[in-house]
Amino acid sequence: MNKKNRIYIIMTGVVAITLIWLSQNNKSKETDLELPLDEELSDNIAAENVGTLEGVLWSSGDEAKGNLMLISNNTTIYIRTSRDFNDLVGKHVIASVEGTLDNFTLIDIVENLTKDGFIKTN
Repeated sequence: MNKKNRIYIIMTGVVAITLIWLSQNNKSKETDLELPLDEELSDNIAAENVGTLEGVLWSSGDEAKGNLMLISNNTTIYIRTSRDFNDLVGKHVIASVEGTLDNFTLIDIVENLTKDGFIKTN
């Protein structure tokens, strides 16, 4: 082996070790950011102002909490309103609100015409 080949082998080894180390470091950071789906929302998240809520609109089974409920991936939000949104029950909707998840004012509920970034055809 000549001197030039040794330098290439050493450089390739250094690059490979660096890439392995960086990928291991990124994996440990990613696991810290993941939140289990069944975990309740923290008080900090519930206290933040929200502008829109997205999910499937259903009639509520618990009238004491509200007459409608919006179910998203990890939470159920109860809504009490005198407006008629029966034509949106069972559909993916976007609710415009002012306030926090614990205390908000409903502005409007409209059907979500997109799913995963694409316009729905059904």
